Amino acid sequence: MPDVKDAIFNVIESPTMTPNDPCAWGILCFYAGSFQSVGDLNRWGLEFVKAPAAWDIQTGSASVVVGVIDVDIDSTHSDLKNNVQASIGSRTGGYAGHGTHVTGTIGAVGNNGIGIAGMAWQTSLRLYDWGSALGGVVERMIEAARDNARIVNISAGAGLPASYINGNLVCPPTPPA
Repeated sequence: MPDVKDAIFNVIESPTMTPNDPCAWGILCFYAGSFQSVGDLNRWGLEFVKAPAAWDIQTGSASVVVGVIDVDIDSTHSDLKNNVQASIGSRTGGYAGHGTHVTGTIGAVGNNGIGIAGMAWQTSLRLYDWGSALGGVVERMIEAARDNARIVNISAGAGLPASYINGNLVCPPTPPA
């Protein structure tokens, strides 16, 4: 073909980064008081959001500050402690509640042979206990913004309507000092 100046071979590549964390890929894990095969569900979620393909490009960065506002976050958990930058009002010392699960999904250290792999294997987690009142959640959101969190997760369930936040909280682009 004399009109073709250059050609390259087109290859479809598959993601190659898979962590060595046992609960991420289908091995029995201690969950809810007994050993269960929760890994299949973990793998399904990670594959659904295309985590292995993303990990081929980037596994996180300690320069990204993520605020997690929840209850019962164990900041000393073996899969979290290396990514925890600060813990404000969170429980420590072995209590693995809802907040620990959520925080692990976001930023459990990956490829360390322990537990699960979070979406970001390296990140700077700032953990905030949201307290018992709705006003406490809003205060924590403002505090997280002031602490330079660029991502903030709140798992409020049915207890915190989005309309409350949308109608009553306006975060400026640069948090006030």
